[in-house]
Amino acid sequence: MLPNKGVEGVVIIGHTGMIGMEQIHQLNSNYHIIGISRSKIEYPEKNLSQIQYGEVHNMESRIRAESINIKFIINNLAISDYLIFQSNPGESFEFNIQAAKVGLHLADRFRSKLIYTSTDSVYEGNDETTKLNEEITLSPKSFYARSKVKAEMVSRQSKLNLITRGNFYGKSPNTRKGLIDRLNQDRDFTKIQLRKENYLYSPLWVKDYVRYQISLINKGETGTVNIGSRDAVTRAAFVQKYLKLAGKDIPSISNDNSQDNHSTNLTLNVSRLRKILNQEPKSVDESLRESFK
Repeated sequence: MLPNKGVEGVVIIGHTGMIGMEQIHQLNSNYHIIGISRSKIEYPEKNLSQIQYGEVHNMESRIRAESINIKFIINNLAISDYLIFQSNPGESFEFNIQAAKVGLHLADRFRSKLIYTSTDSVYEGNDETTKLNEEITLSPKSFYARSKVKAEMVSRQSKLNLITRGNFYGKSPNTRKGLIDRLNQDRDFTKIQLRKENYLYSPLWVKDYVRYQISLINKGETGTVNIGSRDAVTRAAFVQKYLKLAGKDIPSISNDNSQDNHSTNLTLNVSRLRKILNQEPKSVDESLRESFK
C-alpha cells in the first residue's frame, strides 16, 4: 500500500547491508523509506518500499509513483568485498562509480540532499603518525579506496551533499559476512586479525555510526565529516576486546614471522564531529560494550 501524499520519505540506496538495515531501523518511525538495492529483504515494518537497482530512469519513475516528498537520499551502495575487487578490479571500480552517479542523479531530480557513506580506507597511504582530518590530500592505494575517492568526487557535484567517512562493525544481515560474523565463525580468520598489531583505526558499532550520521543530517551539515571513535585501537587489540566480551577464548598465534608487519594508520581526527555534536564521540571500549547490551 502506498503512503499518503504529504508524507516525507527517505531514499536509501544500498538498504540491504549492515548499515542500510540500521538506517532503516533508526529512520522508519519518522519517514517512509524507499530502499534501492540489488536484492530485497524481509522487513517487519510496513513503511518500507523496495525497488530493484537497475536503469536510473526506471528507478526514478518508481520513486515518483510513491507520491511522497523525498527529504534526503543516503547512498551506501558499493562493492567492498576484497576478493571481488581482487578478481574483478575494473568492473568493481566502475560499479562503485556508477552507483555514485545514480545517487547524484536522483538527488538532483528530486532536489534532495545527498548523503554518501564513504570509508576510512580513503586515507590509505597518508602520514602514519598523525590523526587523519578531512582536509588532507588523499592518495589511496587499493582499487576499492580509489573507487570510493572517485565516488566522493561524483557525490560532491550535488548542490547539497554530506560525505561521511569511517569504519563500523556489527552483524551482517547478508550472506557476505562482516568482521563480527567472521570472528564468530572462522578461527583461522580470527588468528589473522590477531596478527594485525600495526593496523590502527577508530571503529564504531554500526548503531553508533548511524546515530552520528543521522545527527549530522538533522543538523543540516554539509561537506565531509569523519565518524569514528574518539580514540584508536589496533585490529589485534580490538579482536581481543571483542572475544573477551563475547566470552570466547583467544586463540594463540605462532611467533613465526607471519605477523602482519605492514603499518596502516587510519586513526581519524573527529574534532569536527565533536564540535558539531557538542559532545565527545564514544570511545572504542564504550561503543563495543554498548554492542553487547
